[in-house]
Amino acid sequence: MGLLVAAPAPQAGAAPVKPVVNGPVFNDPFGTPAQQKAIFTQLVDLIDATPAGQTIRGSMFELADQAVADALLAAHARGVGVKLVVDDSTYVDANGKEYANAAYTSLKNGLGTTDTARSWIVVRDDRFEDADGVDDVQRGCLSVAPPGPAYNHNKFFLFSSIGPFGDGTTSSKVVFQTSSNLTNWYKVESFNDAVTFADGPVYDGYASYHEKLRAGRYLAGGNNNAYFSTPTGSTYRGYFFPRGDSSYNNPASDTIVNALDEVACGYTGTTASGTRPTSASSCSTSTTPASRSRTSSPTCAPRAAGSTSCTPPPRPR
Repeated sequence: MGLLVAAPAPQAGAAPVKPVVNGPVFNDPFGTPAQQKAIFTQLVDLIDATPAGQTIRGSMFELADQAVADALLAAHARGVGVKLVVDDSTYVDANGKEYANAAYTSLKNGLGTTDTARSWIVVRDDRFEDADGVDDVQRGCLSVAPPGPAYNHNKFFLFSSIGPFGDGTTSSKVVFQTSSNLTNWYKVESFNDAVTFADGPVYDGYASYHEKLRAGRYLAGGNNNAYFSTPTGSTYRGYFFPRGDSSYNNPASDTIVNALDEVACGYTGTTASGTRPTSASSCSTSTTPASRSRTSSPTCAPRAAGSTSCTPPPRPR
């Protein structure tokens, strides 16, 4: 014998769940289901907290999570503008063959692909790909080979405003930058991080970059010199790729190498006998790197101690 009880309907006008803002979120692939999907939950909470009349922008390498897709579709239905750029790795396998992706299909059907509308989802190479079910074009929105690889390796979302929450607060110009693609593999097979922060100049830089991605899809020759950075003066600074370089094997012009070169660590304490002081215990960074990259991914580096960056590995994931 079973008992079926209807769950109470959510109250109309109830305040949304408040996500983490100005802080990190980490997943744990060995943890509970909630810990495994912590980054996905953070993203859904941000989407759900975006009110009508605001705008969500996103760019992802792989997007196959139905819960995220459903949240984006619900946001569109309540009057939020949803503008998404994805890599065709969202529905193309390692052999270049297309496969069914229900989350992507639902977004394509629900948002449309007209990039002048209030909401849309587009693919980085869709202006130059044919409909034969095989990936014939390998390029990013902006980056084009040679040299390869060239693809859209971004993993960020932007929220023009979120809230108000139960405590009466709102946040404007919110950036969500993560190392995680939106597939199940990133919940249960790998450790990932996400940082969410409200920063006007950096948000504006990301929004400008997102528009460059949309427009770059129409450029047959791409734009391998689209590199720019946000201004100094705020907590974070964004660096956006690609940047052409005469040599792709020169660490002196590598953004991440230059940022890591600015990290200094030491330790202050005593030996086991308690008699000898040793060096200072601290880590700090000062990031003013040059950059070059073939993929289209931003790097976001704090201006103070510590660093947060998102860069592609040798093979895309």
